Amino acid sequence: MWEKRIFHPGLKAFRIVRGNDKATVEFKAQLQMEAWNDRWQKLQQSTARKAKEEAAAHISFQKKSLALNRTREAEEQMNALSRILRDGIEIDHVLDWEQLKNRSEFSEPSPEAPKPTFGSPAPQQDSLMFSTHLTLIDRLIPSRRARRFADSERRYLNAKAEWIVQEQQIREINSKQQTEHESKLKEWISR
Repeated sequence: MWEKRIFHPGLKAFRIVRGNDKATVEFKAQLQMEAWNDRWQKLQQSTARKAKEEAAAHISFQKKSLALNRTREAEEQMNALSRILRDGIEIDHVLDWEQLKNRSEFSEPSPEAPKPTFGSPAPQQDSLMFSTHLTLIDRLIPSRRARRFADSERRYLNAKAEWIVQEQQIREINSKQQTEHESKLKEWISR
């Protein structure tokens, strides 16, 4: 007597198939697995369809809620505008323009302080730009591997040197702007 144990993980179904010869048992097991797979596929499609319907219902509810909120906002704005018109007609708004005029002496505004220029952040050696990508050949040949690492180190050092030069230029520009601002401020104070 032959037997085979079969299991379907999705359905969590287990069965022992028995028969007089191995071919019969294998055939029965294959038929059972095909039946379980069809059932599992139908269950998955049904679940996906339900999830899609629920998502569509949720989106519809959100759209209705948004439309209701926008309607309320529009009604509030219309009410506010109608009150403005009604109040403008009912209340006498006489303005004395002479009282509203500013008669203080005109003063020259102080010069604005310059906004400092900021450079880019310093390059980091562990960034992807400077990482070493080794191929299989690089891993097998030590000289190629060393050359790849040296190339990444060289790129990092070049980038850092460029960054230092840029930072120095930015500091000089900021210093020059600050000096000019201080001289303009002194002239403004003396005036």
